[in-house]
Amino acid sequence: MVEGVQKTPAVFSRNFTATFDHFENFPDRFAAGYRLELEAFFKALQDGQLPTPGAEDALETLRLAIAAARSWREKRSIKLSEIAV
Repeated sequence: MVEGVQKTPAVFSRNFTATFDHFENFPDRFAAGYRLELEAFFKALQDGQLPTPGAEDALETLRLAIAAARSWREKRSIKLSEIAV
């Protein structure tokens, strides 16, 4: 891992080398965030509400990703209006 954020400020030195307490992987780093997202999702369902973000948010995110990829490929600015819904 290159310049990864440490879990703790602890640094261990052994034989003139250092080891750091890094996060092992993506889920390890964001475990608390995932847990909070799932709790909010299930609470919304339990309360009879639509979870957020919802399908419309997902569609807009996809449109942004398509526009970004097309912009990179075509080396020009892409307006969201160019991306079909």
